[in-house]
Amino acid sequence: MEAFAILFVLAIALPIAWLASEFQRRRWLRITLGLLALLACLGACWVNSSADTYFLRHRYSGATNALVKAVSKQLEVGNYEGVRRELNCLERDYAPIGEQLYRYDALVRETAIRLNAASTTTTSTAE
Repeated sequence: MEAFAILFVLAIALPIAWLASEFQRRRWLRITLGLLALLACLGACWVNSSADTYFLRHRYSGATNALVKAVSKQLEVGNYEGVRRELNCLERDYAPIGEQLYRYDALVRETAIRLNAASTTTTSTAE
């Protein structure tokens, strides 16, 4: 975590140092600070996008795991029509573009909850 903080501080400090070096006569210092500033900013962008990707994968894997377990449980019980209906609702509500991308986990978890609720209803009705 400290390495990320250092990288982001460098991404701010190096461009400022580069700007300050533009008023000096040492050309090698201007070039070096300019390249380091560029690399630090690119590194900070890469770290940010990697962290976002990791976060989304973590959210999606948990939600998808819950859905797979719920579908499996429903299929074992024989509730094929309920599974088909819930998956059709999920397909209707989900659009993998823009802000909808961030709603995936909520939609999938809601579907899993409805499937699990149908499982308890089916079990209590059968008894």
